[in-house]
Amino acid sequence: LAWTDARTGDPEVYFARLDAEGRLLSQTRVSRAAGESMSPAPVWTGAGWTVVWYDDRDHPYELHMAALDVLGEVERSARLTHTGGWSYAQRAAPLPEGGFALAWADEGDADFQVWLSLRDAGGAELSSVQLSEGPGLAVRPALAASPERIAVAWAEWPDERDALFLRVTDHATGPLGPPVPLTSGETPASHPAVAWTGSAFVVVWHEQDPGLDPQLYLRRFDAEGTPLADRVRLTDRFGGPSAPTISWTGEALGVAWKEGDQVAFATFTEHGARLTEDDRVARGTLPAMVWTGEAWALTHFDDRAGNEEIYLSLIRPECLTPPAGRAARR
Repeated sequence: LAWTDARTGDPEVYFARLDAEGRLLSQTRVSRAAGESMSPAPVWTGAGWTVVWYDDRDHPYELHMAALDVLGEVERSARLTHTGGWSYAQRAAPLPEGGFALAWADEGDADFQVWLSLRDAGGAELSSVQLSEGPGLAVRPALAASPERIAVAWAEWPDERDALFLRVTDHATGPLGPPVPLTSGETPASHPAVAWTGSAFVVVWHEQDPGLDPQLYLRRFDAEGTPLADRVRLTDRFGGPSAPTISWTGEALGVAWKEGDQVAFATFTEHGARLTEDDRVARGTLPAMVWTGEAWALTHFDDRAGNEEIYLSLIRPECLTPPAGRAARR
């Protein structure tokens, strides 16, 4: 788990290891730069942990990383971007052969565009490619890796309204085709989340159709990035679910989202069929989630104690409620 807090004055990045029950094993301060260090993205590389964040020590924001050993101790740090414009909104995913994939939004000398970089376990760059091609702002990338492919989804603002795109790249040869539209761009859509199920890439996002509250939608793509079906609506909620986070277990897709001042959760098949009812997990915002092998570990922010802190919920499949008329799995 990695996060930013300002306990020493300026926002700095911290990293913690937790056991399967959520108990703290160790905690380490990762960044020590003057100014703001923000939005850390942790990833397992096969040899240890890497945490990537952006900070303003070099004015403007650039991406930096720290390599941590298996016990969470910092071994070395490095600057990753040198573009002259803002670099931020980074997300990372482990690669099956070791190392990691890094997607981020980069201003360069023009509009923000989404980039993808493949790096080894030490953080050295193996390849880098610009994925977005639109004339507007490309931001909020999300990604997932299969054994041979990486799928990256992002939002673009061509006319002050988010349109979503997906592009699949091969680990060795790069992009397999042009960006594929996820949405029409005629209705507001944002916050894509991506997972690999073993047979398909699944993308979940929130979108607001005319006259309706925002809802969550799912769409499947094959390993080449070709759509396998039209979008499927996952929710029918008053108040507008938003900011989904997803994680695949091998059997079910866990989906958590923000709804008002609550974090909610449900499970679905990779095709979007509902497996369990919506559960209000806790009061909070900004959910993030991974599958541990036994449970979904769901973190969220909450100010219940008077200061915004991070809370963890463990959601086990056997504790969920199936839809009416379907027997609970034991």
